[in-house]
Amino acid sequence: MLKALKIEGYALIDSMEMEWKEGLTALTGETGSGKSIVLGALGLALGERGDASVIRTGATKCLVEARFQADVADWLNAHDFDVEDELVIRREVTAKGRSRAFINDTPTSVSELKALGQLLVDLHGQDETRALADRVRRIELMDAMGNHRGLVDAYIAAHRFWQDRLEERRNLLNRSKGPEGDVDYLSYQCEEIAALGLAGKDVDALQAEWHVLQHAASIRAELLESAEVLSSERSEVDALSAIGMAAKSLSRAAHHHPGASELAERMESVRTELAELQRDIEAEAERVQEDPERQQELQQWLDEYQRVLAKHRVQQASELLEKEAEMNEAIAEIQHRAERLEAIETEVAEAFAEVTRRGTVLRAARTETAERWVAQVMDQLRALKMEDAAMEVAWTPLETPDSWGLDEVEWLFRSHPTSAFQPLTQVASGGERSRLMLAIKAVQCSHSPAPTIILDEIDTGVSGHVAECMANMMREMSQTQQVISVTHLPQVAGAANHHLRVTKHTSADRVHTAVSSLDSAERVEEIASMLSGARITEAAREHALSLLAEGN
Repeated sequence: MLKALKIEGYALIDSMEMEWKEGLTALTGETGSGKSIVLGALGLALGERGDASVIRTGATKCLVEARFQADVADWLNAHDFDVEDELVIRREVTAKGRSRAFINDTPTSVSELKALGQLLVDLHGQDETRALADRVRRIELMDAMGNHRGLVDAYIAAHRFWQDRLEERRNLLNRSKGPEGDVDYLSYQCEEIAALGLAGKDVDALQAEWHVLQHAASIRAELLESAEVLSSERSEVDALSAIGMAAKSLSRAAHHHPGASELAERMESVRTELAELQRDIEAEAERVQEDPERQQELQQWLDEYQRVLAKHRVQQASELLEKEAEMNEAIAEIQHRAERLEAIETEVAEAFAEVTRRGTVLRAARTETAERWVAQVMDQLRALKMEDAAMEVAWTPLETPDSWGLDEVEWLFRSHPTSAFQPLTQVASGGERSRLMLAIKAVQCSHSPAPTIILDEIDTGVSGHVAECMANMMREMSQTQQVISVTHLPQVAGAANHHLRVTKHTSADRVHTAVSSLDSAERVEEIASMLSGARITEAAREHALSLLAEGN
């Protein structure tokens, strides 16, 4: 249960601390006094959204701290928070809009704070009738009442497996689209590269060979001319003969001059080397032969090689071989993918069958729970003087199952047996909706009550005997959980175990909101004011006393 609430720098509140007690607490005050501000601050502490706009003018930050006595040790342990005798949650928002949250003085995320807050407080706002029109909220209520956790988990697991199979199938189909997923296209690319026979080929050597063949005639002519120049009758200077004559002259000189001997040896060595060079040149000339067929063969191969290089945007043979290997891997993957696609079709069908089976079991459990729920709500509605009203829960199969089940669920309502059932939010009047929501909360309280429930003007649009019935129902609910009711009904205020009043006043051109706990005499005056307005009559006081006597 909520034990204390501390608020600083929030909206119209400078600083405020409130203690809360077990049972039913009435929170009253004139319209605009700031009751919603108090609840807004509590909502902030429980993880609701908040930004710099909630900070009181002139303050640097706002702080809301709530203390609870609640059995949430399992949740705290699971999320690595200290377990203390008392649970303290705190939220701070700075003027720059930065938010910080704490659980037992340990920093936490707002999402974790909100998850814990949902275990501590059922905060019924004035817009919850619209919220309960949401399919998910209606399903959650049925599942909580029927204790369907095991069935829900089994269905969710089956649905998730089915969705995973569908996603895998989508991915496989998407990857099969386009040229990169076409086995024939990839095979053709590989065949083009394979036809080049790059393995074991020296591309540089082939290019050099082609170059020689292209210029074979001129190369041969130049080589032969070079050989002829060394020794030829056509040459004006016979180089070999000339060098031979020079060598002989040096040999003769060596008979008389020792220094010429070495020169003669060197000259003879040059003549011998030159003669070998002449023979080598002639041999090389013989090797260089024109071969048009070989030249054309090489030309065609090199042209194809350059074309394939350009096609794959690479520069050398090794890169082409890498491309070929990659495409062969892709072909193997595609072939495996085709096999996987065939297999996954079976898996998708089997997974969907399991979703349908699990969903059908869950549907049956929810339908049975809904029947019990409707019966219990109707009991509460009769206690609230709506004997002619009736409710139904309609289940409509979805075209495609989702993570919440196989069906759309709608709450149908009629106020009179002669009326047709229609969606609750479309037909119920304000007073009827108020009673419906209280009846629903009362049933919910009997099955899985939060330690604290806050009813924000759930009694709007009712009066008289119906108001007394609603007050009695809130009092009954407070036997199993702490109930805080923001109310304009004197009957609810009279039935409450405790009474807090919210007031607003102005000082130094600033508006302030304050909350005070009322004693017995103050409660009489407050309830009398609720009965008769600004001018309190003795009759109103007597009526207030009677309401307090009945309530306590």
